[in-house]
Order: sequence, then structure tokens, then C-alpha cells
Amino acid sequence: MKLFTCYYLEQSRESTSTSITGPTIHKSFEDALEVIFEYVKDRIFECGLESMFSDEFKGSEDNVEEYLKHTDPSTKEDIADWYFNFMDDDLCDAKYYIEEHGQDDETSKWEDDKIQFARLIAEINANVGISEKDFKSLCESMDLDQSNINKLFDRADSFWEETKANV
Repeated sequence: MKLFTCYYLEQSRESTSTSITGPTIHKSFEDALEVIFEYVKDRIFECGLESMFSDEFKGSEDNVEEYLKHTDPSTKEDIADWYFNFMDDDLCDAKYYIEEHGQDDETSKWEDDKIQFARLIAEINANVGISEKDFKSLCESMDLDQSNINKLFDRADSFWEETKANV
């Protein structure tokens, strides 16, 4: 499962205190970006940047507030980038980060030992087989009799088939 964290800061470079907001945790990049965008949207008005914003983003000249209400996700990212780049200068430190954590479901299934070990055992048993001599050696090295080894193969096969059915 993927998660996204975001945080941002905007502070005087002369300040000795840190004013980081975050990290906050989100289920998608878009949700994390929305947090950043809401902050930026408010700051555009608080700092009186409407005219500079209008110069930068065509179509917003008539009503900046209305333009910001109906902005698509890719433009939201562009607006956040514009704002933080504009504010980051010799006097102010301004930046934001959105970081991805975790893996998508396919990667996590590949890295799940329980799934992959069951798959390996089931596939060996179904497609390669084990010679009588190797089977006897396996029983000895695992200190199990043949029926218990066969039960392990069956359990691995059942687990693997269940896993495939749920994918």
C-alpha cells in the first residue's frame, strides 16, 4: 500500500525557529497536494499576490478566487510550485515536499515471503517433482516422514491457489 506524506515551510531566513507544517499522511498524491494547494490558495490572498498570480496564470485575470476554486490537479501543482518558488528568496525560506512511501500491491506481493515461498513449493511439486532419492533426503534433513512432507506440499499448494484466486 502506498502512502504519501507532505509538509511545507515558509519562514524568514533570519528566524532561528522552524515553522514546518507536517508531515501529514495521505492515501494519494492528489490528497497530499490538496493540503499544499489549500495553504497556497489562502496565502495568495493574505500576501496580496492576486495581480502577480493573474500575470502568471492566464484565465485567472477576471476572478482569481473563482479560478482557484475550479483548478485541476496538474494546475494545482503548478500553482504550488509557482508560489513556493516566488516566496523562496534571500529573505524567506519557502518549500514543500510530497513524498511517496510503501509499494504498490504487485510489488508488495512479490516481496511477501509467505506468498512467494508457497508459490515456489507448489510450482516445484507440480512441475518439477522430486525424485525418490531427493524426497528421502528431504525427509531426513527436515526430520519429517513422507506424509508430513506431502502435507506441507498440499498446504503450500492450497495457499498458493487461494492467493491466485484472490488476485
